[in-house]
Amino acid sequence: MDFDQNGYTANWISSIKKNELKAIDKLELDSLWGSEDNFIWKASQVVGLPSFYPIYQYRDFFTTNPLPLILMKGHLLVNKRFLAKYSPDGRYYSGSDTIDKEIVRVGAPMSPGFVIQSKEVFIARICEAITEDIKKIESLHPSHNHVLLCGGKDSLNMLLFPWSKPVVVASAPPNYELVRNFIEENKITCVKEMICLSDTSSRFEDMEILANVCRNSLEHCRWINDLQLLAERYPRSVFWKGQLGDTFLTPSWKKYRHQKVNFLDKLKPDHWKQKDFFNSLWLRGAMWQGAHMSQLRLLTGKLFLSFYHGANMTSLLQQVDLSSCVMADIRTEIGNFASGKEVVYPELNPSPGILKRTEGISSPERFLSLIESFVTIDQIVD
Repeated sequence: MDFDQNGYTANWISSIKKNELKAIDKLELDSLWGSEDNFIWKASQVVGLPSFYPIYQYRDFFTTNPLPLILMKGHLLVNKRFLAKYSPDGRYYSGSDTIDKEIVRVGAPMSPGFVIQSKEVFIARICEAITEDIKKIESLHPSHNHVLLCGGKDSLNMLLFPWSKPVVVASAPPNYELVRNFIEENKITCVKEMICLSDTSSRFEDMEILANVCRNSLEHCRWINDLQLLAERYPRSVFWKGQLGDTFLTPSWKKYRHQKVNFLDKLKPDHWKQKDFFNSLWLRGAMWQGAHMSQLRLLTGKLFLSFYHGANMTSLLQQVDLSSCVMADIRTEIGNFASGKEVVYPELNPSPGILKRTEGISSPERFLSLIESFVTIDQIVD
């Protein structure tokens, strides 16, 4: 049966336009990512500088995605600087600019503190922080199902922490069987259902482009049709991803860089490297991973959260001296500590290739051609 993509997209845009405008005296920006409320928040005073989850601002209005702000305004003021920096070959767009000159991303990189200098203490504190972050989200959404998107070791470790009730696990080839074997081999009992995701449909393509707002290369963004169906199957649900855990739980943090960060690895001490790493997370990781999660949130209407970027975990990362605590991959030790026993991990960690059906569709031209059906496109300005 043919799918009326134009009609579905129009209905979806109409539902976003109906998002409630909520005024508040003081807005805690980090709280927007723990709440299911898809408000456009109006606040004269804001607190916090988000380092991972993107927050976008137009005047004194704030949301987790630029699209609702564009629709609220009713026009898009094309940002010439954004167009000049946009690369069709890039995996993500970096920085605080958006395609709309009047809308910017707000926040700042984390600041390193170098207080925790023991690997054993760091591992224990990680398990404590993640457990508290899980409890906080569960307490905010007590009747919800928690859907864990699992593939590699970062996300497999999500299965080793305590959950208040059984979780749903979703995975996809080439990792699906590895995840299933991991659950069976380690006798993990918190899983009530395991679902295999696929990329067989393109019925949400226009919506993907609009929700992305030219921030990511969509050939790397997968499974939206199945994720949407999963969200419909579990109307009350929170989705979790193991985003970027490997960047600070392995020595990769010394090499994880963004081109805007000026660095000379051989000449800089490790404390400076950690500062560069946090700057790169802000410019690279948060834009690729965090912006993708805001796209998924808008498309499904569900919370998408990172296991490694809750409030407690973020606070902990700003206390650790990575050069003392992460001289080798500590993810297995975290898994062992969290589960209270030795964990057996897959020997392989494959990853899917790019998604051919969405290759080359992320351009500003394609976005503008779609959004002009719903708002006015204003002239390009400097």
